[in-house]
Amino acid sequence: SNAVGVQGYALVLNYFLGAAVNAANGIAILVQGTLKGFAFSIALAFRPQIIKQYASQTIEDLQPLIKTATDYTLCMYLTLVTPLIFEAPFVLSLWLGNVPQFTVGMTRIILIATAFNVASFVINSAIQATGKIRTYSILTGICSLLQPLSLFMLFRLDAGVINSYAVMIPLSALSFIVSLVILKINICRINVTAIV
Repeated sequence: SNAVGVQGYALVLNYFLGAAVNAANGIAILVQGTLKGFAFSIALAFRPQIIKQYASQTIEDLQPLIKTATDYTLCMYLTLVTPLIFEAPFVLSLWLGNVPQFTVGMTRIILIATAFNVASFVINSAIQATGKIRTYSILTGICSLLQPLSLFMLFRLDAGVINSYAVMIPLSALSFIVSLVILKINICRINVTAIV
């Protein structure tokens, strides 16, 4: 479902603004993918333990494990991303030389939005451990579809490139909230407020 959001953004950007802005989006996605990969590798290390705790129905051990895994994963991601958000013009100019217009803003926005995806990743492992993923998959798929659709609508309303692109942040937050709600539905005894 994430691929739909990413490819949908590329299609909408190309339709309204052309290849130059789409190139800026591509660079932002490349930076995001590299940094997200580091954080996801940490989260993957916790996945077998999360599945094991759920399978043994030790929810009192599962909840702190999810909290710890989410904290470590998010901390790793934010440690890598925070300096880049603040120093994006410098870092991108070192890497690219001539930085395409909108690349800095798009990179900052996508890195902030990805923090919600990183936080969701561990929670998604717990949801998948339950085996009840149908509703979760549908709702997160809808959230992913809303991203390019919202971008399209904002471009039609002439909201500007960066303002329109920023819709990614609240929609990523919405997807995170959906993950928490589905986790609570699937594992009633878990306290989601203690995880966040």
